[in-house]
Amino acid sequence: MSGVLPAAAGCAAGLAAWLLLGPVASPGAARGRGRRAGAGPPALARWRTALRAGAAGTAEPAGVVVARAAAEVAALLRAGAPPPAAWAPQRWDPAAGPAPLGGVLDRAARAAVRGEDLVAELRSGSRPPRAAAALDSLALAWRTSETTGAPAAAVLDRLVTSLLDDASARDARDAALAGPRATARLLAVLPLAGVLLGVLVGADPVAVLLGTAPGRWCAAVGLTATALGWAWTALLVRAAERAR
Repeated sequence: MSGVLPAAAGCAAGLAAWLLLGPVASPGAARGRGRRAGAGPPALARWRTALRAGAAGTAEPAGVVVARAAAEVAALLRAGAPPPAAWAPQRWDPAAGPAPLGGVLDRAARAAVRGEDLVAELRSGSRPPRAAAALDSLALAWRTSETTGAPAAAVLDRLVTSLLDDASARDARDAALAGPRATARLLAVLPLAGVLLGVLVGADPVAVLLGTAPGRWCAAVGLTATALGWAWTALLVRAAERAR
């Protein structure tokens, strides 16, 4: 029994770490998205997001990067800068390391300086897929201003608001899905916890489950039900992630 208790404590610690650091958010999960006050995730989801982001170096969402660039261009345009000067700060410094999205903004800024069509650069095929929607929106906003004569700063301001609203909505969705994901993992682990508890009280559930016909039937039914429950929960979560 003296050797079993430390093993049980280790299993419990591993389970707690898994539930805390397990995947709870999609790749678009929030990190500095400028949420509205009161719209942030619960404390547990926030801690988990911060821990995982710090461990994996998660990049900022593409929509937020594009929103920041658009806001900077709009601010310079509103201050009276011509488009080439307004886009100039988006030039990417290669010393900062590889940044596919930064490279797209860099090409657009250089096209603006040369007097070329920056919309074509924003829509180029060499952009990261995760940023395609945000870059298309930026290109459309700029083209709309050029075509209609609407003030580019005002159009970009609306785009920034839309991108940040979308980021906040994704944050809220990811926070809402954190609970179901954690619950699904907990329910999947509970059968193993039951077996461990049986070992701790001196029983031999493994021998019963594997060594007797009724035990094998119970194990098969339990594993099947667990797999079906996990698959059903994953299907519901994916459907919620795809919802707009």
